[in-house]
Amino acid sequence: MEKNINICWFARSGDLDFFAKIASHLESLNSEVKSYFVCDTNGEKRKLKDEYNVNSMVLSEYIQNFDRTNKVSCGDLNEYMKKYQLLPFRKLVWSEMFMKKYNDEKLIQYLVGLISFWEKVINDNNIHYVISEIPSILPNNVLWLVCKKFNVEFIGFSIAGINEKTLISDNFNGNLLGLKELFYSVKVSIDSVNYKKAVDYYERMKRNPLKPKYYNLDHHTGKILKVEKGAIFQRPPKLKPLIGEIIRAFRRTDDITKTWYYIDPELMVLKTWLMAKIRMFIHNRVNIFENNVIVRKEKYFLYTLNMIGEWSQYSFASLQLAYPLDTIRYIASALPLGTKLYVKEHIAWFPQRSFSFYSELKSIQNVVLVDRRENIFDLIKNSLGVLSNSSTTGWEAFLLGKPVILLTDAWYSVLPGVRRADNFLELLEIFDTIAEFEQTTEDDRIKAAYCLFELGINGVLYPRTQLLEENNISQFANHINSILAKLNN
Repeated sequence: MEKNINICWFARSGDLDFFAKIASHLESLNSEVKSYFVCDTNGEKRKLKDEYNVNSMVLSEYIQNFDRTNKVSCGDLNEYMKKYQLLPFRKLVWSEMFMKKYNDEKLIQYLVGLISFWEKVINDNNIHYVISEIPSILPNNVLWLVCKKFNVEFIGFSIAGINEKTLISDNFNGNLLGLKELFYSVKVSIDSVNYKKAVDYYERMKRNPLKPKYYNLDHHTGKILKVEKGAIFQRPPKLKPLIGEIIRAFRRTDDITKTWYYIDPELMVLKTWLMAKIRMFIHNRVNIFENNVIVRKEKYFLYTLNMIGEWSQYSFASLQLAYPLDTIRYIASALPLGTKLYVKEHIAWFPQRSFSFYSELKSIQNVVLVDRRENIFDLIKNSLGVLSNSSTTGWEAFLLGKPVILLTDAWYSVLPGVRRADNFLELLEIFDTIAEFEQTTEDDRIKAAYCLFELGINGVLYPRTQLLEENNISQFANHINSILAKLNN
């Protein structure tokens, strides 16, 4: 009797068409694969059925029914905490705690509802593999946790600083599948295609380093935004959804099975777009940032601000990303005497932050607020080291031979020359011994790049214009099929 490989696809929002197309292609490659779909809303369910003839389970519908019929008690929560001891439950809920401002009562109710849902999906359908975005918001976090409890393989997609390469992550902390083993255990063939690609990439990064394409890319259109000239990432609201939302507000309807609350409502889109336009108008006329800081010849460490909302993408880094001013105070208080902390604004999605935020940041002793348009690679090269919250800057600092201090988890944490500070005393010690950091060699840096080329999928997660192209879908399906072959042997 033929054995099925049962895969659950959590296809929410932008992944809907993408996952449906990959699943179809994968099933054509492997007759043992049987797909089960979970989506967010009833509208997504209809789309999957109408366009792909795919049946799906609706997460929001289950949660709505669960809330009507169940009131979670502290006793219920304690039972689940005993059952799932792999991670503190507080860490799972950071995304909703910061992004949605949920109180503990709502967090507990939602958390238990999600555990109930994913247990049902996995056990009722005898799921062997789950394919989803990496742990981020609470539904994904709980899905990952339930997978680990029931020995289900979790496959998530991640990017790691190299153009048109997508990596696989199977864990909560963003580590890349196979990176540590490949870097430390496998001897590289210098005649291989991927090694030559790695050398070319490394040499380019040394001579003329550039950010990856997705850094200033409009993820919908694929257009490169000239952000240094004032272009903004925020998109204007669509008129028809905006009018519909205003009508629903007057009717006071709130059905999460129709519009799942992770998608920004059009009124919020309108507000964000207008605020960005106003802030950019002011920034273009009043400069509050420091320019040409390299010529000062100061001794400094570099820290780059993350985009607002990135805690929803990197839930393991939520505390540092949600409280950036506290994090900067924490770093500045531990600096070696006679050094500065250069804080550079993120160029993407600028301007998100209020002017009061910048004013408070500039008031912190030994902190210099650096203009977003300053060359990041010049700043890295002239620094004593780089502090990072899982940002691409840490990877770039590694490539340029600079010490990297991580304040959170990051995929490059396993590489030499990268150290982790989990508390204030560890940070003090790392700063005090910065001169004794493990020195990386060019061979280390090339091998790290080689590992990414070797492990990566030759495909992209954005822009949308490339995401659904037949070749892109084929690359993902073939790669997943190769993973299934390895894991099933």
